[in-house]
Amino acid sequence: MVTKECFGCGKVTAHRHVHECAHDIPETHMAGTERFVCELCDHVTCADSKGAERFTFQFDKVVRSRKGAR
Repeated sequence: MVTKECFGCGKVTAHRHVHECAHDIPETHMAGTERFVCELCDHVTCADSKGAERFTFQFDKVVRSRKGAR
């Protein structure tokens, strides 16, 4: 868990770090599934989301200069 300001509810709150495993095989990662989820409002921040650079993504590359990012 990390504590950051949520762009969904606007509060500083804990965010869960989650991602999908390949066919439920532990220690694998499905590209594009890494995300941080707000504990209060369930707002999701993916690597290609606006404000993603505030989080430490371990697997997916953060797109910093993408126009019109979510």
